[in-house]
Amino acid sequence: MSSVMVRVPGTCGEWVQGWFSGEPVLVSCPIDRYVHVTVTRRVDGSLSLPHDCEKAAQAAARVR
Repeated sequence: MSSVMVRVPGTCGEWVQGWFSGEPVLVSCPIDRYVHVTVTRRVDGSLSLPHDCEKAAQAAARVR
């Protein structure tokens, strides 16, 4: 089995969102709070995700 853990900071919102010189722009304000998830690939190739990650499980199933 192999596992990967991803940790992403929360934000208190976007300061700027839109377009500049034809390119999309998003400036957010990260805060010192994080969300993390660990995904494990089982020996049979299936993925083990936390039970409350239905959308993540659906996305993973589409890209395998």
